[in-house]
Amino acid sequence: MRDDMEPKDRDPLVTTVNMIGDSYTFLIIREAFFGAARFEAFAAGLHISRARLSERLKHLVRLGIFEKRACAQASGRYLYGLTIKGLSLFQIALALHEWGEKWRPQHTHNTLCHQMCGTPIAQKTICLSCHEEVRYEDIIWPSSPILMPCARDTNTVRGWRQTGPLSHVYKRDGATAKTLEAIGDRWSMLIMYLSLHGPFRFKEARHSLGVSDNILSKRLKHLIHQNLLIQETALGIQTYAPTHAGMALLPAVLAQRMWARQWERWPDTPDTKHQWTELHHTSCGEALETKCVCTACEHVIFPGDVTLREARERPDAKP
Repeated sequence: MRDDMEPKDRDPLVTTVNMIGDSYTFLIIREAFFGAARFEAFAAGLHISRARLSERLKHLVRLGIFEKRACAQASGRYLYGLTIKGLSLFQIALALHEWGEKWRPQHTHNTLCHQMCGTPIAQKTICLSCHEEVRYEDIIWPSSPILMPCARDTNTVRGWRQTGPLSHVYKRDGATAKTLEAIGDRWSMLIMYLSLHGPFRFKEARHSLGVSDNILSKRLKHLIHQNLLIQETALGIQTYAPTHAGMALLPAVLAQRMWARQWERWPDTPDTKHQWTELHHTSCGEALETKCVCTACEHVIFPGDVTLREARERPDAKP
């Protein structure tokens, strides 16, 4: 697609994925939610190279997700703290954790509890207009999404690519890591987002995302292996559609869309003003804006409202 054909609308999900759409970056953010602030604390919690950690921290500071400040107790050392923008990523982190808890259950797991109501954390996504819970079948998606212009306009970092198993990298509970193994690179997440709009063909994904054939083929095989996509053939035409596990990524998708709408602003130019692409909610007919709330008490869950119960065995998990 030529630059002069670039649509004025930008997709907020793509914007978020371009900023934090790899496993290492998101795990660094999650370590900050657990209290990490010094470089050495991040290094202890994440077994990745110091060069890669340094690069990701600089990336997060540049985006305004982390704030870097001198450590008063140690000369030449710095602290990395989450800004308000960074703290607001918490609902995305919870959505990814919950997906892993349901679809990638581990033999042992930690339980996150909501202090306000004392129950294990479970979120639901509600429409801000009608306050009804948002279901996949109640969303009107754009029929022919063109994500390529903003998909290529990435705040990328060196070495940003698909990662393998994260068990040797991340030593906390496995739910979030398992989610990121499934969709924790930008192309996998964008392909799953495309699938939520409806079944697609290979060439349609290539056109919409502007991804190379070899990367697209590799990611499709990966997502089928992860049981997130299913391959179907009818009248000689091969299409890809989301499984139930793939459709269950909807809360994380909607949380990422709302984060970008809240925190990212496109600069106006003399001849155009960028707008966000919109989804619509059939229950009320309005453009869909959402928030994640606790299923039990219906309050938004903030980082300081969460307590952690130690790991225990879960009999329903496969060994």
